[in-house]
Amino acid sequence: MSRRTRLLESIDERLRELEHKADVMEKVLLIKEPGTPIAAEAFEGLRKQVVNAATARRHHLVQLATIAVAVRRATSVDDIEPQVREWMQQADVLEVFNLPPGARPQDLFEHVDGGDLAGADEIECVEPAYIDAKTGVVLRLGRASPATKSPELASGEADAEAGDKLASGHHQVEAEERT
Repeated sequence: MSRRTRLLESIDERLRELEHKADVMEKVLLIKEPGTPIAAEAFEGLRKQVVNAATARRHHLVQLATIAVAVRRATSVDDIEPQVREWMQQADVLEVFNLPPGARPQDLFEHVDGGDLAGADEIECVEPAYIDAKTGVVLRLGRASPATKSPELASGEADAEAGDKLASGHHQVEAEERT
């Protein structure tokens, strides 16, 4: 390594240390001097996050109470299934039953026997995976086993329709909504 490269690396390291110290000093000043405009902005942001968290919790509790009432009133699972589908649609939660083209099975499903689904081209779904349609985040892995490729599943038409609704991590994930 040349002397010039070492010198540049040393300067870069020292600059990082100074930036870290400046960040620490700013945080200390925020705590010691709450009347400054920067501190006021930080506290306002924190206040908004606390209010949003309380609102989200209250919304979640209302959902749980509504679910409890629906379960108590139902005489069978068939009675609440339409209501659950409606709630899932309102919350933009998608059920994924088939492995979308280009998706890795282990990203959406766990093997029913605890084995590995890596490398499976097609799966046999036992329980669907649940995905947040707004963010593409997998909310709950489905359960599946490797399956042989059938002509109906090979087309991927149903998966392609719902694929526009999701983006997960570094790759596009497509999902099928059960109707």
